[in-house]
Amino acid sequence: MARAKKSARKTAKKPARKAAPKAPQSIKSVLSKSQLVAHLADAAKVAGKDVRALLAALEETIRASISRKGPRTFVLPGLLKITPSPSREKGTQGRQPIHRSGDRLQGEARDVKVKVRPMKKLKDAARA
Repeated sequence: MARAKKSARKTAKKPARKAAPKAPQSIKSVLSKSQLVAHLADAAKVAGKDVRALLAALEETIRASISRKGPRTFVLPGLLKITPSPSREKGTQGRQPIHRSGDRLQGEARDVKVKVRPMKKLKDAARA
């Protein structure tokens, strides 16, 4: 009787494993927005409408993250880090009209530069 149970266990089939994800296809030219949407929809096997919604949400998330009211930094883990860095004009030697003393006047805000720093996965992809 014990042998019958063992043979029954051996004949039970294991669930099939999922296929390993394919290596990414090499892209030969710069993708336009519609080409990018089509490529991502094909790679993820989802509708293009969903990919467009995801890209819009990602864009809004980045905008909110680097704004003045946000944390002023956005990280896409492993790929890149985006931070704004405001630059100022150099201060000038001047005289305060009220105090009549020579002071260095603070420079005005000139422009905001956005820095995008690549992280490990992006650097490795560029080297390959």
